[in-house]
Amino acid sequence: MREKSYAPVFVTVYDRPAHFKKCIDSLKNNVGASETTLFVSSDGARDERSKEKVAIVRDYIKTISGFKRVVAFTPEENTRGLIKKEVRNRVQEFSDRYICSEDDNIFSPYFLSYMNKALDLYEDDDRIRSISGYMYPGFPAQELRPILIQAHAGWGVGYWRDRDIISGIDQKAFAQEIFANRELFTKINNSLPHMAPKLKQMAEGRLIAGDVIRSALLFKHDWYSVSPSISLVRNIGHDGTGVHGGISERYVNQEICNTEISFNGIFHLELNALYQDWIYKYFGGWPAALRNELIYLEKNASNEILCRLWQLTYKSVRFPGRVVGCLLPRIKQRWP
Repeated sequence: MREKSYAPVFVTVYDRPAHFKKCIDSLKNNVGASETTLFVSSDGARDERSKEKVAIVRDYIKTISGFKRVVAFTPEENTRGLIKKEVRNRVQEFSDRYICSEDDNIFSPYFLSYMNKALDLYEDDDRIRSISGYMYPGFPAQELRPILIQAHAGWGVGYWRDRDIISGIDQKAFAQEIFANRELFTKINNSLPHMAPKLKQMAEGRLIAGDVIRSALLFKHDWYSVSPSISLVRNIGHDGTGVHGGISERYVNQEICNTEISFNGIFHLELNALYQDWIYKYFGGWPAALRNELIYLEKNASNEILCRLWQLTYKSVRFPGRVVGCLLPRIKQRWP
């Protein structure tokens, strides 16, 4: 394996020392960890409640071994996440490709091997904008192999410096652009129907979500991501400790692949319609997509009364049933 194939790994952490230790322990047990430079971003405490936990995180950082090098960034003051951007910039200066993770991911021993091979193999394929180590629970894998998907699975992701699509994006403006572009909205809604409510929040300036924007950009430019057919990553952050994760055993107990993925000379990947349809259903399918039509109508309503009508409708319907499905075409015809 050529030297540049050992992509540095960038891990962000705040005040979850137990999650972080499990994450790093699993990472350093990977094939290739001793040849990998680890960058860590540890933001300062926001309040007194977090001080002790942040201190424990930083004491642990000093003990990390098993990697080629550990480079830690530990500002005394809380930067409100700005340290992440600074460290990402440092990583981009260090290497032309890199792997990013938050502190709540557990990795298969073959995660780094898969990521580095894929970053090498698809380096010149401009369609592919990222390599993910994650695959959704229950995905109907027929064999263990890399697959092409039009979705950004953000738990353990590799990028090429010159193809990192999030740089310089105004998230609010882009979300507004999606609601102004019927064709683009429909492409996203017919594939990832969980995204419209989040895009609405972003268009209104109430949410920042890089993974949502990355997925949306894939549809705008007909780009893709590569994921393993069986996940090499388990996320343990849905245990009530995260900011947005909530509580779900679906992810915390997800089985991950402990076998090395062989690429077997797979240089060109094609999108599998059956796989993409499964992802569509996984994220809500037609009921969610139909609800999103009401969200779209609200965002593009010609007056305040119609805006309130669509808003009240989709909030009260919650995954529209047959009645709404029958009425919607007539409603849209009368109020386009």
